[in-house]
Amino acid sequence: MKVSNLLSASAWREGILTSTISKRTETKSFPDAYVFPPIKGLENRRLVTGLDFASLYLNLIMTYNLSPDKIILSQKHAESLRDSSKTLHEINFKFNGNDILAWSIRHNNIPENKGLYAIVLEYLSVKRVEIKKCLAPMKEKKEDMELVIEKLRDEVNAFLRKDNRAPYLKMAYEEVLFPVVFTGKKKYYGKRIMDESLKVNNIRTLYQIIEDVLRESVNDISQTDLSDLIKTAMWRPDKDNKSVQHFMSRMRDRHTHEEADAKRLIKKGLTPEPYLYEIPEPGERFEFVVVENDLS
Repeated sequence: MKVSNLLSASAWREGILTSTISKRTETKSFPDAYVFPPIKGLENRRLVTGLDFASLYLNLIMTYNLSPDKIILSQKHAESLRDSSKTLHEINFKFNGNDILAWSIRHNNIPENKGLYAIVLEYLSVKRVEIKKCLAPMKEKKEDMELVIEKLRDEVNAFLRKDNRAPYLKMAYEEVLFPVVFTGKKKYYGKRIMDESLKVNNIRTLYQIIEDVLRESVNDISQTDLSDLIKTAMWRPDKDNKSVQHFMSRMRDRHTHEEADAKRLIKKGLTPEPYLYEIPEPGERFEFVVVENDLS
C-alpha cells in the first residue's frame, strides 16, 4: 500500500476530508517539501504543504507531532489550548526573511492527542520492523544467489566477447529480494507508463497501458518524418563499417576534450559540467542525426 493511500484512509477515519487529485502549479522549490496553492472551496485559508518523507527525520515528526491537524498557527488559539491544560511544542523558524511562529500539540504518548502523520508513521515503523524480521533469514540466500548469477553472467559475457566482442548481460540490483539479470540496454517501461500502472483506480493491464501511451505519442508527434533524420546503428569494433567507425572516432575526440576540460576545472576548484558526449559500448545501439547537403 502506498503511503498516500494509507494517509487518506487514516484521515477519513479521523473525520478529515482529503483530495486525491493534485494540480501542482507552484514553480518555487522548497527544501524537503512541495507546496500547492489553495483550491477555492477546499483549502482557501492557507497553502497546502506536502512533506518529503524520504528525507525528513521520521522520529522528529512522531516526537513533535508534526501533522497538519495538530499544528497551531494562531497565538490566540495556542493560549486557549494552554488554558485547557494542553501542552504545546513551540516552533520558531525563518521563512523568506520573516520569523514564523507556530505550535504543535504535545501528545505525551496519548493516542487521541497524536496527529495523523504520527499515527501513520508509527504504524509503518512497526510494519517495517516486522518485514525486516521476516526477510532476515533470506539475507544469506540472497548473497549466495548474487554470486551464482554474477558468475553465470560473466561466463555468458566471456562467450559473447569471443563471438562478437559484445557483452549483452548486465546485473540490476534493484530493491527486490533477489538480483535481476536483464538482456540488452533498452527499457520501454517509462515514467509515464509506471505512473499510470500505479494509479489506485487503474483497471488496464500493463500491455494496454503501453499501447495507449505509444498511440498518444504517435498522434501528438509533429508531421515531420523523423525516420528521415534519425538513424540507428550498432557499434561493433570488429566490423569495418566506415560511417560508424568515423562517427566513433569523432565521439572519442570530443569526449577526450571534455575530459581534459573537466580536469582543468577540477584543478581550479570548479564543478565541471556533465559530459555531453558519451562513447557507446561495444554491441550498444545508438541513434544519430543524418545531415546531408541538398545540392539539387
